Amino acid sequence: MIDIDKDWLSSQYSLRFDAIELVVDGVNRTYRARAGQKYFYLRLYRASGRPLSQIVAEVTLLTQFPDRADVGVSQPVATADRSAHILELACGGRLRHACLFESVEGDPIELTPAGMAQFGASIAHLHLAMPTAIGGDIRSLEPIAIVQDTLLALSPILESREVSGVIEHDYLACLRRSELHSLPAGLCHGDAWTGNTRVHHGKVHFFDFDDLGTALLFSTSARRHGT
Repeated sequence: MIDIDKDWLSSQYSLRFDAIELVVDGVNRTYRARAGQKYFYLRLYRASGRPLSQIVAEVTLLTQFPDRADVGVSQPVATADRSAHILELACGGRLRHACLFESVEGDPIELTPAGMAQFGASIAHLHLAMPTAIGGDIRSLEPIAIVQDTLLALSPILESREVSGVIEHDYLACLRRSELHSLPAGLCHGDAWTGNTRVHHGKVHFFDFDDLGTALLFSTSARRHGT
């Protein structure tokens, strides 16, 4: 049974939803909503652990993202009176925040050398296009902590020990260099993997910015040292 009233949701937007289905269940819930021949995705944000100020930052980033030929993002949909992008609705006996997003059309990134090259270039284009400042509360994506979490996740996998050793002794050591502390920080997607992209007419579109945050922007000299 779907716990989102499609008539109520229709009343919040300049749309008439014909059907709503739950497509991702978990801490965040994602629903696919159909209005005629068009699809939208409703993100019901986690009940705790992510304050409204961080959701506002995500929405602000997406609405301010520039129109580019090389990379795009899934845009949030404004309410019928254009006054807001974030709704409050009841789920499981408590109020949660939600946002409706435009569907990203296209095909998945191909898991081939050419597809990975396209994906890598699209991440660079994405982060170069990010606004330099937005409203809201931006979390910090601490590189050393992220690498340590990766090593912990890899530790039960025997086949990963060689890779883990390289990460720990080379990459992690580079991150701990004192000169990196002076590098600027910039906005990052936070969960940029192929499952969060679609390719339409050669243009890569990103969605699911739930882990948006700031991280170090590595300079050319830092890359030469192996970071």
